[in-house]
Amino acid sequence: LESTRLDGLAKRQAALRFSMESSLRMRSLEQQGQRVAQSKAQLIEAEHVLARMRLQVTELSATTARLRTEQADLTALSLDADATRLKSLLHVIQERAANV
Repeated sequence: LESTRLDGLAKRQAALRFSMESSLRMRSLEQQGQRVAQSKAQLIEAEHVLARMRLQVTELSATTARLRTEQADLTALSLDADATRLKSLLHVIQERAANV
């Protein structure tokens, strides 16, 4: 009788231990699932931020190229104006030299 009681007690303890361990494993899996879901959400947000940054880089690159072209055009115009002024000055100097 005592042996049967001890066997029953041992079985209940084993069942309780198994139930507790299963409950802990389940809780751990749920927490891991929550962390994975949170990481997934953060990854999606990071991908959106990266996409916006890529768009901004593309826009900045286009703006930089446009500004470089404008700078080159302005430099060319400035050089043309300098050349015209120098030719005019040379013409004036040549006329004065011819009249001397």
